[in-house]
This record gives sequence, C-alpha cells and structure tokens, in this order.
Amino acid sequence: MEDIMRHIIVGCGSAAHGRGELEEARRLGLFPGVCVHVIGFVDAAGCGAQATAFDYDRSIHHTVESHKQVALDVFDKSDVTWDFQASHAPDLDAFTHAIRRYGRGCVIVTSLAGRHIRRERSWMRLCRRLQCRLVIVDCADHIEA
Repeated sequence: MEDIMRHIIVGCGSAAHGRGELEEARRLGLFPGVCVHVIGFVDAAGCGAQATAFDYDRSIHHTVESHKQVALDVFDKSDVTWDFQASHAPDLDAFTHAIRRYGRGCVIVTSLAGRHIRRERSWMRLCRRLQCRLVIVDCADHIEA
C-alpha cells in the first residue's frame, strides 16, 4: 500500500451491515495515520410502502448502530469516523462529497448490486478523475479500478 494513501472511505449497504466492505477495507492494510470513514447507506425500502415515519427512523437507527458495531469489530475504534446518511443506495453524490472532504487519492471500498451496478462505470470515471482507488466488493470477490 502506498504511503500517500491516508483515507479509506467505506460505503456500507444494509445487507449484512456492510461486513464485506469493511473487511475488504481492512484487508487493504491499514497503517498508523490512515483514517477509515464509514458512510452508511440505510436501505429503508425494506420498511415497506406503508411504513410510517417512526418505522423509517427506527430502521435508520438500527442500521446505523449495527454498522457501528460491525465496524468496531473490524477496525480499531481510533481509526474510524462516522458519516452516516439515509439513502436507498450508495450514490455518486455521497462519494463525491466524501472525496472532496477527505482529499484526492483516497481509497473507496463499496459494493454494487442489482439495479445499481450500472453506475460502476461512472464511479470508475469519477475515481480516475479524482485519482482515487476504487475497490468494488462483490460477495467474496472484488475488482479494482
């Protein structure tokens, strides 16, 4: 791992509370001075069409707490910052915001599934433009761009 890399941005979906993405970020090899930023994407679609605002808020709270616990299982507490937002899926806006906030040349670890896989090319173009490394976790396998 290059010493120039200082930030790993992990985009976690609600499936398995992001364990695959978090473990892949860990596998990349953290060293002192690297900060892990966990962006939790809360998939509230599972609440159903008739969900109340209370159900939605409860789902978000449960997912955020689950993400935090999994992240603390994978990383040392001092390495992790939290940047959770409610969203039906990871999108470019959230990653663009994180890249601009934490600097060029960071590493993004995320998974793409179902209808969102079509965004993969856009993410790769974004990463090339901002000189970031994109690691896409797909079940047990991963590809790097």
